[in-house]
Amino acid sequence: MAGKVIARLVRELCTRADFPPATPHDFRRTTATVLAEHWPIQVVRDILGHTHVTATERYVRQSADVARAAAASMTLPDLARG
Repeated sequence: MAGKVIARLVRELCTRADFPPATPHDFRRTTATVLAEHWPIQVVRDILGHTHVTATERYVRQSADVARAAAASMTLPDLARG
């Protein structure tokens, strides 16, 4: 199938299912994000077929929970002790 045909099909299916508009690329990003929450980024890279992990990292959208957990795990130096 051509890309435009697939995009139109996804758009029509979203409309029928009363979902917000989406593109095939949206589904690819969502898949990458969900996989990255459970698997190493190198595994996600291989599944998506990327050559470089940096391309995969652009696809992954961190959830707010993941970002908060990462921030909470960081330790900062106590600057007051100077």
